Amino acid sequence: MIRIHNIVKKAFCDACGGQLSSEDQVRPDGTLRGVHHGELIGHFGFGSKRDDIDNSLRKLDLCEACYDKVFRALNLPDSQYDTPFYLRVGWEGFYIDNDSPHNNEAGEIYHAPVWHCKFCEWTEGGRGYSIPNHLCENLKKIQEARKVCSLCNGADPIYRTSSFYSENQDAWIHIPKPDVEHPDEDPPCTANSVLLEFMRKGERVPPELLAQMKAQKEYLETCRGERNKKGSNEPR
Repeated sequence: MIRIHNIVKKAFCDACGGQLSSEDQVRPDGTLRGVHHGELIGHFGFGSKRDDIDNSLRKLDLCEACYDKVFRALNLPDSQYDTPFYLRVGWEGFYIDNDSPHNNEAGEIYHAPVWHCKFCEWTEGGRGYSIPNHLCENLKKIQEARKVCSLCNGADPIYRTSSFYSENQDAWIHIPKPDVEHPDEDPPCTANSVLLEFMRKGERVPPELLAQMKAQKEYLETCRGERNKKGSNEPR
């Protein structure tokens, strides 16, 4: 007897009912070849009003649009790397004793997100990944300086309006949006000097490290040139 093994997967969003797959995941005949989705999972213990083994809503598969709605409703960044240009989120570990006789470990280390400003000494924890509403005097001065930057004000649709600190250049530059053609060099932000002036200690690349990086880059370029020159002189 020949048996057919079928794998059943969910193809529709549990929130809006739309397809989880994108246009790139549909074959020419209209059949699906994969799905992209975000998961919303509830894991609560005894005593919670959501502690229900028969709760079919404890695990939801969401399409990208509904997943984005959840993040916006909770004021969460798309990722820990995609935060406002003036903020950084890190982690702080804390220790919890574990006195259970069934566990040989002395305790467990947990982590909690901690936010800080790149331009002053402000730090805040205990709020999770929700983006804080922070505005310091240094940031006010930076905002004034950015008003004269054409790229910060969206003059060129190729580039992102928020500038980015380049460690290789020790400068604030504007980087292009994804999947667009652009020149090889990224333009500096007009407010670069003000941004560098107010950067918090530890945010900038140390000058000695920057010099080492530059020397290594020049050395590699020299090695490549010599190798290419040697290769062109070899008999064919």
